[in-house]
Amino acid sequence: MFPHHLQSWKKEFREGSSKKHDAEARVENKILKEEIKTLSKELHRKEKALAEAAALLILKKKADDYWDAKEGN
Repeated sequence: MFPHHLQSWKKEFREGSSKKHDAEARVENKILKEEIKTLSKELHRKEKALAEAAALLILKKKADDYWDAKEGN
């Protein structure tokens, strides 16, 4: 908590909750929720792509090891 927060809250309390402030807070909250949703989707997509890339690298290494062992015999 910072002093300017306390002063702001004290001022709002004395003046009463303004409807303009409430409306602005709702709009900001909605925007933030949409941003969180978008970022969560993007993160999920990137996590899936990373898991797929890791699986492909492991399969490639196993295939290379298999063929190297097969050629060695």
